[in-house]
Formats: sequence, C-alpha cells, structure tokens
Amino acid sequence: MFSLACQNNGNIDQKTEETFPVSDEKKTDSSELLSEILTDSSALEQKTEELISVSNWKIDDFIVKKKDRSSTALRAQIEYTKEQWEDVKSPLIATYQGCDFGDYFHLNFEDEKGNNYDFGFGENKYEPFKLFDETDFADNPTYLNKTFKVYWNWKITSFPCCEGEYELVEAYLPSITKLELVDTKKN
Repeated sequence: MFSLACQNNGNIDQKTEETFPVSDEKKTDSSELLSEILTDSSALEQKTEELISVSNWKIDDFIVKKKDRSSTALRAQIEYTKEQWEDVKSPLIATYQGCDFGDYFHLNFEDEKGNNYDFGFGENKYEPFKLFDETDFADNPTYLNKTFKVYWNWKITSFPCCEGEYELVEAYLPSITKLELVDTKKN
C-alpha cells in the first residue's frame, strides 16, 4: 500500500490522506499497470470533486499573496462573493445566459429561481463545450440558453482587481470544474 497526503498552503486546517493498495504481483504489461493505477486513483479523483467548505474561512484565507491582503477593495469583493455563494450546492442546474464585458468579463448562468451565477473570474474548465469564441467573445448559439448541470468549486485564479489600475491578484473564487448538458426534453 502507499499513501498520498495532500496539505494546503497552511491557511486552512485541513489534511486529506488517501491510501491505495499496491499489488505484490509483478506487472509485465505496461497497459495493465497503467489500468491499475487509473483504477486505484479514482477514489482520489472523487475526493477532489467535493465542494470545498469555506464557511469557516477568514477573508485572508481566500487571498493567496500576503501583499494583496491589504487591499480593502479586494477584501470587500471576496466578502461579497463568499456571502453570495455560501449556500450554493455543486452541481447546480442553471441555464447559460452568455458572456459579456462590463467593467469585467462575465460568464453568466441563471437557475430556475432567477439567481445569477457569474463565473467570469473563475479558473473554469468546461470542455468539450465551447460556450463562446475566445477571440471576440461572441456567444456560441448552440449553447446559449441551454441548461447545464454546473459542477463548481473554489479554485485559485488570477484576476484584475478592483479599482484604479486593476492589478492582477490571486484568490480562491467560484470556478466551473465540469459541465453536463441537461436534456430538458425528458418527460
């Protein structure tokens, strides 16, 4: 057996440890060995999809670089984001409303209750869906107004903040980890 331990950057008192069985049997076929590794690591993959609980996090826990923690505008934005996302489950069912630019880039989804979820600053992974053209940010009409199961989590991302020169900062923000198109034509 071998153990894999993951520890965060020290801001949060969490430690995750996973143990995987290792066979004493000698593997001669590399594809067989790879298959065993992928099978054994599936437990770790499931662990990483669990929503990070930030209810006990202080604002400083969200902000990666100490020098950025003094920004009152960033602290206010993080506090607002934390409050807005506090009770949001993953996955959530929401309709892609499109992307746009106002003061920042916005990647908008809306649930059936009219709640808006903006993943514009997220470290988003939504392949194989191409929601918009990344050169001119035109929405892809194939997915505009389509309903998705949106898996999300708190991920470290870089984004411009928050006033004046819009300096790049790093913080944990809501990010899409996976999308699944929902078949709304079911009975």
